[in-house]
Amino acid sequence: MSDTKELILVLKQELKRALERHNTLKKDLIAEKEKHQQLYVEKQKVEEEVKDLQEQVKTIKLAQAINGSDDQSTRELKNQINRYIREIDKCLNLINRD
Repeated sequence: MSDTKELILVLKQELKRALERHNTLKKDLIAEKEKHQQLYVEKQKVEEEVKDLQEQVKTIKLAQAINGSDDQSTRELKNQINRYIREIDKCLNLINRD
């Protein structure tokens, strides 16, 4: 009978430790999820900033092409204008679908 009581006590202690470990891991998981969410938001901001910078580069290149007089600049300017026109056409098509 004494062995059974000791076994029950040991099992209770192990169960208590397991529950404590479970709670600790649960808290760690919540903290990691929060960190993940923060990193995701940060990543989105950086990606948006990269997009903005790429647009600025395109604008600068376009301005340089307008100021330039060589054939390469003229060709780049025409290509950029054609890209803008295609983009506008896509937008108009999307608007007209609705």
